[in-house]
Amino acid sequence: MTDEHQVRERLDFLKKEIRQITDREITIIAVTKTHPESILDICANLEIRHIGENRIQELRSKIEKRLHLRNKFVIHCIGPVQSNKAKYLPGLADSLDSLDSFDLIEKINDRWDIPEKLNVLLQINCTSEEQKSGLSHDDKKSILNIANKCLQSGKISLQGFMTMGPTPLGDEDTNSLEYQEKTRKAFIRLKNIRDEVSHELGVSLPRLSMGMTHDYKIAIECGSTEIRVGSLLFGFRQVFGV
Repeated sequence: MTDEHQVRERLDFLKKEIRQITDREITIIAVTKTHPESILDICANLEIRHIGENRIQELRSKIEKRLHLRNKFVIHCIGPVQSNKAKYLPGLADSLDSLDSFDLIEKINDRWDIPEKLNVLLQINCTSEEQKSGLSHDDKKSILNIANKCLQSGKISLQGFMTMGPTPLGDEDTNSLEYQEKTRKAFIRLKNIRDEVSHELGVSLPRLSMGMTHDYKIAIECGSTEIRVGSLLFGFRQVFGV
């Protein structure tokens, strides 16, 4: 079981590390996936405001068991969302950080039935890895078109972009200069895409979600405004429901 005291110490350490890198405000998204619903109690007690979940079904189950805590969190969907699951987003998610298809935009437009718009980030695959979701960083036309589609929607508020760095081969790989350089290129690529789209469409897109437990320092150095960390705060993940 995750220990609240350990999470507090890890959170304090993370905040200290961030302050050593930048004086900018960095949003910490605590990734609670695969942990039981009791992880939300810990997050609430430690005033961790932003939480991230990969799977809609798992998120629904946790929130149903902790309804009294719902308003304490800004909930980010950080994994791929199938278009048939868009109906669950209203009231459940505050931000969809992994939008990458026109079909999902249409489903949100059809299903979003609350006054507040859904904040979204476009997910871009900046490493060209086939197993990763997201729009290709090379397909600037599609990125512009889907961004413009979001701006035309009355249900969606486009906030910025999200990406993942290259998949590490192991703990040693993340410390290699070659891996760190590949990671830096991926994050700078996303920042450049954001700047280009913002200029082209004449809109402010302030959010850049990039950086996880193993690469958040590089991400912050490259301009990230929010990082997604799970094991750094909560230790090794558990099997949800066990």
